[in-house]
Amino acid sequence: MTDPAAEPAEPADGRSSLLDLYRIIAAEGIDPTRVRVMRHTPSPDELARQIRWMAVEDPVAFTAFHCYQLNQQAISLRKADWLVSTLPEGRAAVFTGLFAIGAEQHLDQNAWLAKPGNDRLAAAGAIGPADTGAHAWFELTADPRLSDLIGRLEVGWPPARNWCRRLQPGLFPILAIHRENILASHTPRPS
Repeated sequence: MTDPAAEPAEPADGRSSLLDLYRIIAAEGIDPTRVRVMRHTPSPDELARQIRWMAVEDPVAFTAFHCYQLNQQAISLRKADWLVSTLPEGRAAVFTGLFAIGAEQHLDQNAWLAKPGNDRLAAAGAIGPADTGAHAWFELTADPRLSDLIGRLEVGWPPARNWCRRLQPGLFPILAIHRENILASHTPRPS
């Protein structure tokens, strides 16, 4: 078994970054090969408008947002132990948390609505199993490591429309570490 904190090899396409998300995760003692990175772009518009506020002010609803996954993302999470959550920041992504991935459940609409935080997601327009046909719910636990970087760490997001990716060396370069939480500074409170 390789040491997860060992220097990763440079990516085959020649990209290089002095600091990238892979190295940050490995430095925390987490095996990067067991990590998935998601850049959430929620719909409908009301949920998209509120999700940044939830990331800062309503961690229960924000965590619940990650727990319920459609088929493609669920397949990816089944192969991982960790989820790095991000939200779009232009063509980049801002770090919103590190989550340990636990057991998967299959929920109907009533069970989904009974989960903490989902009432607020539903009020913002989130749809549950009755509307999507999907029902994968993952027990996610926020990990305190890197919590000081929530809303401050900005990473590059690779081209192509893919919201869930494996963590790989050089794929998520660190673009900025902001002094303040940029989610808090640009997040209107929902009405």
